[in-house]
Amino acid sequence: MTAAAAVLDRPDIADAGEALRWLVHGGRRLGRQVNAGVKGDWGSATSTRLAAVQLAALRPLFVRAVDQLRYRSAADLPSYPTVSATAVNDAARRIPTLLWPEWSLRFTVPPCSPAQVRPALSAALMLVGTTLTVGEAADRLGSAVRADGVTRTLACLRSSPRWDDTLTALIRLADHLAAEPPPIDYERRRHLDYRGLLPDDMWKQICRRTGTPPGAGQKADFARCLLFERLSGLPADRSPFLAAGYDVRAKLSEFPRALTPALAAQVDAAAHRFLDDQGLGEEPVYWHPPRDLLDGLDLPGPDPNSVDLAALHDLTRRDHTALSEIARQLDTTLDVIRHLLVNHPAPASPPAAERFGRRATQAAAEEAVSRTEFVDLYCVQRRTLAEIAAMIGVSRKAAGRLARHHGITPQSGRPPVDPAWLHDQYVTQRRTLRELGHETGRSVPQMSRIAKDYGIPIRPPSEACRTGDAARRHRTSQ
Repeated sequence: MTAAAAVLDRPDIADAGEALRWLVHGGRRLGRQVNAGVKGDWGSATSTRLAAVQLAALRPLFVRAVDQLRYRSAADLPSYPTVSATAVNDAARRIPTLLWPEWSLRFTVPPCSPAQVRPALSAALMLVGTTLTVGEAADRLGSAVRADGVTRTLACLRSSPRWDDTLTALIRLADHLAAEPPPIDYERRRHLDYRGLLPDDMWKQICRRTGTPPGAGQKADFARCLLFERLSGLPADRSPFLAAGYDVRAKLSEFPRALTPALAAQVDAAAHRFLDDQGLGEEPVYWHPPRDLLDGLDLPGPDPNSVDLAALHDLTRRDHTALSEIARQLDTTLDVIRHLLVNHPAPASPPAAERFGRRATQAAAEEAVSRTEFVDLYCVQRRTLAEIAAMIGVSRKAAGRLARHHGITPQSGRPPVDPAWLHDQYVTQRRTLRELGHETGRSVPQMSRIAKDYGIPIRPPSEACRTGDAARRHRTSQ
């Protein structure tokens, strides 16, 4: 009774476990099997609180990281793992195949890379409070890592002097996800058909609207792979957009540099449209658990929030500064730099912003006025380029570029010549340039120049004369 009172009088579970630990050591000295799986004479129908005290007393025996996760040994209230299939299924819906980078970067220590740590820690989360094996946990999340990869990563973290805080962080995260499930069902996201994500036409439209060079094809694939990883929680190399064996990780390494706030916003909108098409419009494109769960913990990896974003953006827009050099100058890792540029893209440099702005303005003008509408305004209604520019909210130069885009050469002082009319009269009706020039108030050389601008082949003079006479006779006979 005295021993029991000494345990029960302790202020918390950890202290109570410390007071009970003599029983653990005493039992082992007597040759008894004392571990979490065998309660011995301690009773099999103990309360949740007493079970927590027992596990706190046994904590020194949890040598393996897997056991510490399974029994939640760093929690305020340690507990025995559940065998409930429902609990495992719920955990699989709450956890992405790759742990959120906002969290995984904080646990990344050499020699482990983020590519190893992200799937390994997601599998580790599946172990918290469950009886799953390491292999079963990895398989439930899409088999992005093998069991030995999870074990090696946990062993690396276990050997770190900051393991206790790392363990606390993982258990806090698992408990938070159980209490407040994410707004995303990751099990469902893993099984969506992503082949319709960001089609070519949409990518080209996005590039036109933002003034971004669309690239030769790979750039669009990189954008799709980035979206695929953010949406699905799976590795980018699982995306349906790249051939087998393609080293997407290496190729994607520089892509975050190409992002601008405008481009990122448009790509994010495309992801929203994809989710709408899948019937998941109520879910966000991307989510991560609150970072304040890590408050007060000393973790082994770098903290992305410690990086000066203004300095990062300034260095990023210097064309000849490699991302690895930027990471060195900002005293962080290359993976932190890439993560920040994906989530906080650097604005374009002033010269690039000016170019992008001109392209975006031109694209907006082209979308605002179709060719038919422009021909009607310019060739039929005789509106000036300045008037058309004012109507669609662009400069006169932009309206001139719009005319050339629609195949019309802007004319000064005279009404413009409609290319469709010129083609019909000159090619189909076989009228001469002299006749058409007389009708439009232009000389033959001017009409010839206009025809060439519109891509209409000029007939030889001898043929033009014969054609003109024949055309006149034909019209007369009619």
